[in-house]
This record gives sequence, C-alpha cells and structure tokens, in this order.
Amino acid sequence: KLLNKHNSDKSLDDILREFDLDDLDNRIMLTGILPAHIINPLADYSIIHGGEGTVQTTISSKNPFIGVGMQEEQAINLLQIEQYGSCIRLQKEKVIKDGEIVIESLNRLMLSESMKQKAIELQEIYSKWNSPKLVSELLLDQISKLDD
Repeated sequence: KLLNKHNSDKSLDDILREFDLDDLDNRIMLTGILPAHIINPLADYSIIHGGEGTVQTTISSKNPFIGVGMQEEQAINLLQIEQYGSCIRLQKEKVIKDGEIVIESLNRLMLSESMKQKAIELQEIYSKWNSPKLVSELLLDQISKLDD
C-alpha cells in the first residue's frame, strides 16, 4: 500500500515522513540508510535494492533475501543470486503495481528451508574470497604493465 500510494520519484525518507509508523510491528524497521553490515546479521531476512555492495553485505549475513532492482545492474546482481537459489528477485514495476507481491514473496521465503540452506552455502563460498586483496593485486599488476 505504501508503494502504491506514492509517486516513485520520492525518496523513502520523504514517504516515511508522511506516515505514522508508530503502529508498525516492532520487528519491522523501515529506514533510508542503515549500517547493513551490523543490522543484517540480526535479521532473518532482508529486502534489498540489489546494488553490488548491498548484495555482498547481505550474502555475508547467511540470510536469504528479497531483491527489488531499481536499475539494470541491480537486477542482474539479483538474477545471479536468484539462480543460485538464495533470493527472490522481484521486478520494480510489479512491486509498484501490486505491493502484495512483497508479502507473498516474504511468506515464501520464510517457508523455504532450501533457500536458507543455499544462503548458508553461498556465504561459505563468499567468505573464501578476499576481494580487497584480489582487487589490489589486479590493480598493481595492471599498473606495473603501464611502466613497460
């Protein structure tokens, strides 16, 4: 209902200011910006936009998630995780048209033991990659080739 009532050009913070959120279940947190690397491990599930950093942070929490890509790059990130089996990818246009699809997907996610298991497996794979080290090595290798 929140998404259906508002122009998609507004930021989440602008939309939230228009509502009395005191009646929300205390297990639900709606916010524009939060320290995801701290919050995600406390949650059982997340709903994210699918940016690369957000996907990586969510994967590290071992939790399955729902992703709504706002841009093509985000949709592609989510598609890859959906194909692995630990997220449900929703199209932005469908969510705007019918917000109930988010609730239906969350219910599906909560009942899926296989998605939870896939999320744990993916975190184990991801944890073996030292991305900062790999990127540093790649950059140093490329820079050294410039001197040649």
